[in-house]
Amino acid sequence: MAETTLIKNGIIVDGLTSRPVRKDIKLVGDKIAEVGVIEHRGDFDHLIDAAGCYVTPGFIDMHSHTDLMNFINSGLKPKLMQGITTEVIGQCGLGVAPISPEKKTLFRKNLIIGDQPIDWSWETTKEYLSALESHGLESNLVPFTGHGVLRFAAKGNLTGDLTTSELRKLTDDLEQAFAAGSFGVSFGFVYLPAIFSNKAEIEQIVEVADKYGAIITVHLRSEGSELLDAISEMISLTRDKRCKLHISHLKAIGWENEGAVKKALDLVDNNNLTFDHYPYFAGSTTLLAVFPPFVFAGESENILNNLLKPEIRERIKRVFSGKEMLPKGLPWDNLPQLIGWENIKVIGLQSKINRKYLGMTIQQIADLTGKDPVDAAINLVIEEQGNVKMIDFYMSEESLIKILKHPSGMFGTDSLFGGGLPHPRGYGSYPRIINRYVFAKKILSLEQAVAKMTSLPAKVLGLTDRGLLQPGYAADINIFDKGFKDRATYDNPCQFSEGLKYVLINGKIKVKDGTYLAGHPGRVIRRER
Repeated sequence: MAETTLIKNGIIVDGLTSRPVRKDIKLVGDKIAEVGVIEHRGDFDHLIDAAGCYVTPGFIDMHSHTDLMNFINSGLKPKLMQGITTEVIGQCGLGVAPISPEKKTLFRKNLIIGDQPIDWSWETTKEYLSALESHGLESNLVPFTGHGVLRFAAKGNLTGDLTTSELRKLTDDLEQAFAAGSFGVSFGFVYLPAIFSNKAEIEQIVEVADKYGAIITVHLRSEGSELLDAISEMISLTRDKRCKLHISHLKAIGWENEGAVKKALDLVDNNNLTFDHYPYFAGSTTLLAVFPPFVFAGESENILNNLLKPEIRERIKRVFSGKEMLPKGLPWDNLPQLIGWENIKVIGLQSKINRKYLGMTIQQIADLTGKDPVDAAINLVIEEQGNVKMIDFYMSEESLIKILKHPSGMFGTDSLFGGGLPHPRGYGSYPRIINRYVFAKKILSLEQAVAKMTSLPAKVLGLTDRGLLQPGYAADINIFDKGFKDRATYDNPCQFSEGLKYVLINGKIKVKDGTYLAGHPGRVIRRER
């Protein structure tokens, strides 16, 4: 017989923009059975008194990189402790499937989202999703397929256009991913090996996505000086298509480009686009993404050799300083010129000898070592075999607020885990929105913020049974009080939120009285064709 749960006396924020109201919720098994004034008659397996607390649908992380974290014990605790019950994975062209056995070792060595000490038993997307289900999921996962992974599976990290047979393999793998339940394809043009793709390759992928009416998410080729051109190019590629275009972590990098935020939002409005963002004005990725595309010529194994060449190093300095201009249209932003080395902070390193640099900016490392900042950055990348994570401070809070307020925007964490000093968004994004931008700054009403966390992403993804507190919907539910807030900071990021009382996933309690519980109540949510 299905378990029953009664949530009493809570202030219901149902995922729509209607005002919060005091109601009760009855759960039967993994579904919401009733919402209203419910008398406590008969026995319930669980009785939760939510007096003085808000009750909302579980939050949906529209942009996650936790593709491997379900395989790690308590790997999703940072996300669950901020009320995230559904993760959208495979973003920015990244991911972990499909991949062939002969390419797996090199692929894992260069995995931007962070490899984990687990056995990869899968090759195809179908096998990867089955491996997740066999292991058990802490939360729900919505899979996307990364273009960069598809390209690596077809050609590795080699430069050059795909051959006819390689392009056929790429599109066949994408078709198989859609057949396995992938919701869409993601682009991340600034990352290896997607940085080498040409327009014909991208058009072919868009055609496959259009065939399935799938979603296309894109980490744009430029989020700086060519932001508007990069958005317009993707609009042109998807115009009059069945596939839906969604922009990942919309932003404008560089103080001189902040005026482009309004124009970018106009493009969103005029072309019926959607986007996500995190509630911080700093981003995080691999330090390799700072370097211009010519550094990556050849196979990935050649990158460090390229950085050792004096002529390459000198050319990098000319480009960073603006003495040499690269052609327009390349998948790259000149971060050192746009924001300065003093705004690029090292947060992830592999070797013990360099751990002293954790939390320092490249400029600080340069001053400490007596090096030019470019040399300091290159030396660090070489010593760490390319595995350096960074935070870059790129935008004002005023511009961030414009993005957070826009009705077509929703939220994501865009988190990278794996040691060091991760970006605080992995621990604090959703409570930060509610604490800072709802209660403190009153930028959004609570019902608006919750809708952006729940029903809006559910609508974009086509999830017809999640994102609302209504009978028949999945019992993904959060309960938190007015003290719900983030504690994670840039200097001390691994801090869980305060004020979260309960998290239920598919009717099972995952957080109880503020305490995280073991268990795997989550599911792989497959897109229905």
